[in-house]
This record gives sequence, structure tokens and C-alpha cells, in this order.
Amino acid sequence: MTSNFVKKHVSESEQGNRRNPRKTRLLIIGIIIVIATFIVAHVLRGQLKAISDSIDTAQNRASTSEIQQTLSTRQRQLSALEQEMLGAQNVLAHPAIAPVISASDIQGEISDLQHSYSDAAVELEQTSLLVDTTAKVGKGAHGVRDWRERIRKNFEGLRTEVNDTATKNLVPNPAWQNHVSVLLTTAKVLVLRVDVALWETSVNSVAQQHKEIADKMYKICAWLSYLFYALGILVALKGQFSDAKEK
Repeated sequence: MTSNFVKKHVSESEQGNRRNPRKTRLLIIGIIIVIATFIVAHVLRGQLKAISDSIDTAQNRASTSEIQQTLSTRQRQLSALEQEMLGAQNVLAHPAIAPVISASDIQGEISDLQHSYSDAAVELEQTSLLVDTTAKVGKGAHGVRDWRERIRKNFEGLRTEVNDTATKNLVPNPAWQNHVSVLLTTAKVLVLRVDVALWETSVNSVAQQHKEIADKMYKICAWLSYLFYALGILVALKGQFSDAKEK
């Protein structure tokens, strides 16, 4: 009797020892799945949310419709300036019909030129912020970054020309030639601003695409995290109650 009792007790102990490692492994695996899912999901979702928010912030300067409206305005201004330059050429060909240009007229034109150049600088830097933000998401921003470098090169080249135009034509007794000189430089700045507006339209389109990708990835990451949380909990529970099922 005693011998049978001892054998039974030893047999149950051995079975328990065999079950306990399996139970422990399942518990550990389940806990690891839950913790790893939390860490990865928290970090990845945080990064995706930060990207989406930063693009949103950079895009707040102007909506797509406002950018298109700005582009249309710049193109109309350039068209009007081209007509004015044609008239100026006609005057140069017939100096006798040239109207009188006062010092205040030239001063106003130069002031408008300088303001236009300064506005172009602001537009360039604001759009550059959106380019840099978008470049963190994917390769689609490489094209607009190359475009930016070309614009910046032209912009820096115009800086000297704008300053020289202001210096040479701000004279006490301006002639019609001074007016034409300012007009030509103004046209170059306006062409640059049209290029910036076209570039901004392209940048905004690329940024919107990347934002949509980041938002979709954020949602997918959320659903996957819920799935792996459930999987980890199920594995841990299986380990926890494996003894009860076997008994």
C-alpha cells in the first residue's frame, strides 16, 4: 500500500515537473509578445503620427487651392509685365514719345522690386520646410529637392542683379532707360516667383501623398497591435491554465 502511494506521488511529481517548464515557456512567450508589441507599436505609431502632424503643420501655410490661386496670379502678373515691356521697347525705339520718369517713380519701382524679391525668399524657405519634412517619409521628395536647388541657385544669382539694379537706377534725374532696366529685373524676379509657385504646387502634392501613406500605416499599425496583444494574452492564458486542462 505504502509503496503504491509513494509511486503514485512520485509519478505525479514527475508529470508536474514536465508540465511546469511548458507552462513557464508559454507564459514567458505570451508576456514577451505583449511587451514587444507595446514597444514596437508605441514607437512606430508615434513616428508615423509625428510625420503626419509635421506635414500638416508645414502645409498650414496655404491650401492647395490657395497655392493654385497664387500661381494663377503670378502668371497674370507676368503676362501683364510682358505687355508693359513690349510698350517700353516701342518707346525706346521712338525716344520722342517717351513719357517723363520722375525720381519718385523710379524709387517706387525699385521698392516694389525689392519687396517682390523678399517675398520670393519667404515663399522659398516656407516651401523648403515642407520639402524637408516630406523627405523624411520616402524617396518621392528627391525630385522636388533637386528642383529646390535649381531655384536657390537662380535666386542667389538674382540677388546681385537686384542690388545692382537698385544702385544704378536710383538717380536724381532718371531717364526712360532706367525704367526699362528696373522693369527687366522685375520680370526676372517674377519669373522666379512663378517657378517657386509651380514648385510649391508639386511639393504640396508629394507631401499630401506621403501624409496619406503615413495615416494609412498608422491605422494598420494600430490594428496589428491589437491582434498581437490578443495573441500574446491567449498564449499566456494557455500556459496559465494548461495544468487545469491536463488534470
